[in-house]
Amino acid sequence: MVITARTAAGKTEAFIFPILSHILKIKKKFCNPKGVKAFLLYPTKALANDQLQRLLEILYFLNQHSKYKITVGVYHGDIEEKLALEIPLPLRCIKHEKERKEGKVKLKEIRLKPENGILTCPKCGEKYDFLLVDRFKVITEMPDIIISTPDMLNRILIERPYNHNIFGAKITSKFCPECKKFYSKEYTKCSKCEEELQEIKFNPEHSPEIVILDELHLFNSLFGGNISYLLKRIEYAIKFYSDKDVNIQFIGASATIKNPKEFVSDLFRKNIEDIVIVKASNDDLDISKKTTKVVIFTSPTAYRMIDTVGYLTVRAFGISDFKLLVFTNTLSTCDMLLSNIKHRFSTTPNFQELLNKIDGHNSQYTKQQRAKIEERFDEGDIRVLISTSTLEVGVDFRDVDCLILYSAPYSFNSYLQRIGRAGRKEDAIIINILNPSDPIDIFYYRKALEIINDPSEFIEYPPFPKSNKRILHKQIISSIFDVCNLKGMNVEHVFSNFHEIIKLLPELLELWNKKDIEMCIKNIEDEYNYLDEKERIEKIKDDFKIFDLRKAEENIEVEFESFDPSNLRKNWKKKEYRKYKMAGLDGRDINIIRKIKSRR
Repeated sequence: MVITARTAAGKTEAFIFPILSHILKIKKKFCNPKGVKAFLLYPTKALANDQLQRLLEILYFLNQHSKYKITVGVYHGDIEEKLALEIPLPLRCIKHEKERKEGKVKLKEIRLKPENGILTCPKCGEKYDFLLVDRFKVITEMPDIIISTPDMLNRILIERPYNHNIFGAKITSKFCPECKKFYSKEYTKCSKCEEELQEIKFNPEHSPEIVILDELHLFNSLFGGNISYLLKRIEYAIKFYSDKDVNIQFIGASATIKNPKEFVSDLFRKNIEDIVIVKASNDDLDISKKTTKVVIFTSPTAYRMIDTVGYLTVRAFGISDFKLLVFTNTLSTCDMLLSNIKHRFSTTPNFQELLNKIDGHNSQYTKQQRAKIEERFDEGDIRVLISTSTLEVGVDFRDVDCLILYSAPYSFNSYLQRIGRAGRKEDAIIINILNPSDPIDIFYYRKALEIINDPSEFIEYPPFPKSNKRILHKQIISSIFDVCNLKGMNVEHVFSNFHEIIKLLPELLELWNKKDIEMCIKNIEDEYNYLDEKERIEKIKDDFKIFDLRKAEENIEVEFESFDPSNLRKNWKKKEYRKYKMAGLDGRDINIIRKIKSRR
């Protein structure tokens, strides 16, 4: 059975509580069995970090009243082998939450820090031994819940069989006692410190039964198509290692998704009859304190949009000292707007002291910088924050008095996520600055009343590739790596002779259609047969981007129609160049096409 939860914004509890209850039943029934019980997957590691504090709060109070502690581990690209926390995680002591909200303590005073291998509050000494945030402990202690990303589980399936104990495998692995890094069986010394490797045996007593995808609406397009097949591979690995019949429960959660049954049926590739929808009711919401959001739609014509936002910000701060969050769609707009506002504040009397309270937030900043900026904004040290989509989901600021949308995002689901950052605790004003010459912005401007009265009518069905052959072939190739790891076979040997792949057919048929498998094998045989085995395997990995779940292949042929070479020679710069430029090609691509087509 598949469950999809339509939760209210920020209500992780709506789907987490039943899962924690189920895990407690398992621990009581089997006397606290060792092994992972659930995977909680987020589209990105940033989202996984952002949601961690809410889960920490739930587990802190639950574990105080339970005989068996529920443990949770974080394992993604930002997590180190040893407990280091060089990438700041948004984890703070629960005991001081009331003081923090009242402004009596700063976040840095109650930020959890490592002490003797355990996260500890520097202010009161409270220990959070149920939370594991280094790779070595997550792998060796096998917590009840692993918070991760699909990218990480995909990598573990393909190239880290020595970590397959998280899927329920009973295995012996090698690790460096100094670096805490795991190695495959052919290694004898650590490649980093040359320390002799030690063996460790894993004997999990329980297999994962639950796979949760949060922020379900973000699992769309090529990424969603790859995730759809990856979930099949994860399910197969768990069942392969389990000594009993495991029924995997898939759960998806989102506050903004249209036709959830149909979308989940596509994503999880399950029959629509097997899907159950759980909606958040009024009882799940805290309505003891109501907040008001005043929403304004404006489309300036006399002034540039960027000057409108800059002027508005300066005038507003002349009236009141508040906290402002601005969303933009592009990096360039984010930078220009930040520069515009800073210039206006620097030339306005009595506002110069606010210059160090204005900052940006986008992918150009490092992870450490973004974490520090988020903390300063939440504390009020930053009063104006200009952001791209990096703050769109998962972030829960205490108070955002004013939110400005500089042009509408490309998806209405994104629009709902952005405006959801304001008015969570107090009243707020939301200002939509819309471009009068942009078709998407014009739509928002004309539909303003309908959007405010019933936003659910505009929620979109996430774009999803149901039957993309290139994604399918990419995932079939990835599954060959999986099956070799599951069966303890040498991957290079299998790819050295394509007839060896046919021997894996019984296992592959449990995942894919026979015709699709044979077509995929024939294609790679025709394409890569000329290479030796080591070059072949690396070339296949690189071309099919098996570690990149946001792509299908490295090269996809595109045929351009209605292309007239004679026209090209005469009016290339005036007409054709402009046409292909508008189609999204850069100058280099256009010149290559021009040369190729002109030779025909």
